[in-house]
Amino acid sequence: MSEKLNIFQKINEVRREVSYVKKDAKVQGYSAVSHDMVVAALRPQLIAQGIIIYPTLINGVTELTGTQTSNGTPIIRYEATYRVRFLNIDDKDDFVDMTVSSHANDQGDKAPGKAISYAVKTAELKMFSLETGDNDESRIEGSARDVFNNETMTDFANIMLQALNDDQGHFIIGRSQITKKDLWEATGKGTRGKGTGFYSSAEKQEFGDKGGLYIAAINDYAQAIKQAVDAEDDSGVMENLDELTDRTDKNLVWQRLDDEAKIYIKRIKE
Repeated sequence: MSEKLNIFQKINEVRREVSYVKKDAKVQGYSAVSHDMVVAALRPQLIAQGIIIYPTLINGVTELTGTQTSNGTPIIRYEATYRVRFLNIDDKDDFVDMTVSSHANDQGDKAPGKAISYAVKTAELKMFSLETGDNDESRIEGSARDVFNNETMTDFANIMLQALNDDQGHFIIGRSQITKKDLWEATGKGTRGKGTGFYSSAEKQEFGDKGGLYIAAINDYAQAIKQAVDAEDDSGVMENLDELTDRTDKNLVWQRLDDEAKIYIKRIKE
């Protein structure tokens, strides 16, 4: 009777047989490996070795991107984190997990499906050390203007320019500078039309000022919460927290709180 392999040994056997996946798709101006291509390359060996791969959603959120298609349909962004499990079918307790975050934009209901496919593909490429010829680390750095089409960049730039004249515009601009760095880079390097930049030098300076105001506001919220915690003012803590309705704002404030404040907040929320 042949010796049974554990999940790590089985993964290594797959790695022996499959080492490269050819790029087969064009995505926003660059070549890429599709989910189906990775499945096609791995499937025979996964069956032969007895490995099942399946994802489990840990958390996910849907938000508007602030952009639209040419016919006015809003484009949504779905962000999620998955646990992708590689399971030995000979022993249900023998598995290895990989946690992967992914996101996808779509004008319909396909964004969650795109996100889960990307997460599984990423986990498979990394787990089996598959070469694709991609250089993920430098893609945005080398071709920021190619990743987004002119329509997407124009819509984003228009929203940011409008925010300059909004009393709460520093929140819109500041959040996007953190969550949409790729679009900021694209519009900063790209052009609107022929030879005309998306932003003037004065507007770029104002964007920087607004971003500073946003961080200052976040620091003020964190300081107010800390003071309320020190004073054991539960209502004061909750009032400040309730004002933070945006996920990015909440995360940034939470990062600025010390462990004592975090423990206090968790206690009064129970």
